[in-house]
Amino acid sequence: MKEQPGGGQFERLSFIERRLFWLGRFNRRELGERFGLSATRQTADMGLYKELSGHVEYNRLTKSYHPTKGFSPVLTGTANEDFTSLLLVGDLKGALPPERLSVAPSPLRSVDGAVTRAVVQAIGQNWSLKILYASMSRPEPIWRVISPHAMGSDGQRWHVRAFCHEAETYKDFVLGRILEVGERGSGRGSLDQDREWHEVVDLVVVPDPRLSQGARKAIESDFCMENGQAVIQVRRALLWYVAKHWNLDGEPFEDPRRQQIVLQDPNILIETGETSMREQATSRPRSFTFFHPEEKRQIRAGLEKRGNVYVWVDQATGERLENLDPADSVTDACEIAASTFAKAPDWKFTPTWA
Repeated sequence: MKEQPGGGQFERLSFIERRLFWLGRFNRRELGERFGLSATRQTADMGLYKELSGHVEYNRLTKSYHPTKGFSPVLTGTANEDFTSLLLVGDLKGALPPERLSVAPSPLRSVDGAVTRAVVQAIGQNWSLKILYASMSRPEPIWRVISPHAMGSDGQRWHVRAFCHEAETYKDFVLGRILEVGERGSGRGSLDQDREWHEVVDLVVVPDPRLSQGARKAIESDFCMENGQAVIQVRRALLWYVAKHWNLDGEPFEDPRRQQIVLQDPNILIETGETSMREQATSRPRSFTFFHPEEKRQIRAGLEKRGNVYVWVDQATGERLENLDPADSVTDACEIAASTFAKAPDWKFTPTWA
């Protein structure tokens, strides 16, 4: 068995392999341009990769190396790697001229460098942070204390996974909504205790059955499906982000070509919600959506304090939901909502994340 390279040499040989795999050619001077290597070092690395691969030859006409029949990656995942990242900032940067490469833009999401630095340091040092946070559920930003333990991305924005000192539970905080960072203190909680972060849920997706057979085959290929399905493994803490991103958590789009994929078992989100509904409700306490699939009715409910009690109200009409009893605290109100709708199988109960 050939010994695998390590450290910096592995990085350089992976660079050679990716260029050969994607571009079908490689010139030694690219090593010098990328890594600042001498001609001697370039020759040595190229020779080692030829030995590892066994399917690379030098073409005197093009003055470059080419993969031969039977070539396959020995160091990298290549086809399964993030091609966009490789092209823009990775080993394929510069492979295509600017006029032949474009990425559809997304709206700019705010990320304050000073805030991000404070959060990263708090995670590493087990500190708590006092933050000024702009929540969708409150009219004005408020100061609160969190103990950051991890960070996650939904593909559009970064979130801080933290223990909330106010709610006494683990929650997500959108990094761009942290407006200021105040004093720091001793951290509370630990990532090991965050069950939602560690539990992995398998979402099995299939082509939308309303599509034609040919379109379903195209979707299977596009989403790397095997036997007509693909399994998305996601942390439960990120489950609703994934579901919302692919529109898997409610009514599918009217046009199946827009929907493309659906859950093989639509009940998986309900079942996951039922087993953790109380925990999710308690950790995201200000807004819920109740949806009745057959009657096509949807209620967006918000939590309000009226007098000395908390009540649920229909945000469209301002009327109180009479089937949900008043409660003395936010936690109790959320538990009442969770337990009530868990017993109502005709209704889907979806917490709205802060």
